[in-house]
Amino acid sequence: MQQIIYAVKDIMNGSRLTLTPTFNADNETIELVLDFTGTDYEAWEKRCDLSMSDGTADILGVSPVVTDVIATFTLTSAHTKKGALVINPYVQLDGKRKGFPKKSVTIESQLNNDNATASVVATIETVIDERLTIKSVTATSVAYGESPTASITQANDGLTVAFGLVEGAKGDKGLSAYEVWLANGNVGTEADYILSLKGAKGDTGEVSLSYLSTNHYNKTEANNLLSAKANKTQEAWTTLSLLNGWVSTSGYTAQYMKDEMGFVHFRGRISSGTSANVFQMPVGLRPTIHQYFIVPDPTNSAAFRRTELLSTGWLQATSSTTLDLASIYYRAEQ
Repeated sequence: MQQIIYAVKDIMNGSRLTLTPTFNADNETIELVLDFTGTDYEAWEKRCDLSMSDGTADILGVSPVVTDVIATFTLTSAHTKKGALVINPYVQLDGKRKGFPKKSVTIESQLNNDNATASVVATIETVIDERLTIKSVTATSVAYGESPTASITQANDGLTVAFGLVEGAKGDKGLSAYEVWLANGNVGTEADYILSLKGAKGDTGEVSLSYLSTNHYNKTEANNLLSAKANKTQEAWTTLSLLNGWVSTSGYTAQYMKDEMGFVHFRGRISSGTSANVFQMPVGLRPTIHQYFIVPDPTNSAAFRRTELLSTGWLQATSSTTLDLASIYYRAEQ
């Protein structure tokens, strides 16, 4: 597609609009003067990059020819001082500015003069982020020689207006970290540069052995750690001395054991007692208060018996039936 740059140079009352290319000093962009009424809107400037398939432009006063036109308008910082941009298909010749449309709308601008009235209608199709797409633009023209109107380009889908600051020239390519390293007088490959990023060696850490007492100085760290671990050795099970006819059932010897946390545990089954007193725990393995336990009867799945452990160490049973002692445990406190 051939790319042609056009500029609206002047619109004077009583004269026909002309389209002439006017390049800026950079020879890449052009200025569009939009002060249609002689009022200076803080030196509004518009840069327009207009691509046309056949290189023709249509202005009011001449029958429009439909062309495939895509035009992009970009604001400079001057346009943001007093509000929105007035784009070519959305102009006012009465000195009033209207806000830039923010959503899908149909815009109608009446171009008033003493002799004739021409209207411009721009249909907004979509607004995506900061880009406004005009679906179609139509114009009612007046005969050549009559009072002037405004320029309009007849286009099918595709007239796009973008607003924001003009993008500046592309800057120089910066140096990579490796190139900066070389510029500082270093020599080597990128791998050498990566290796050079390693920091200085840290101070030697303190060894835990330095805190051990002198009688451990000749032991290895592993041995010292093992010697400092908690003692997990469990006491052996001790067979209970049953009294008053109570005996252990076959294969379930009644025994007790105190764990490393000071709790007393029992195992085994007893039966056939003739008195409530079953056995007495030795001093050091007794509770400080009376405690009650519900124990099962292994011979009857529905039967549970109450037992009581006195602070004197005596275990008393309320029944002489078979009792399982595994559910009895307490903390040895005296």
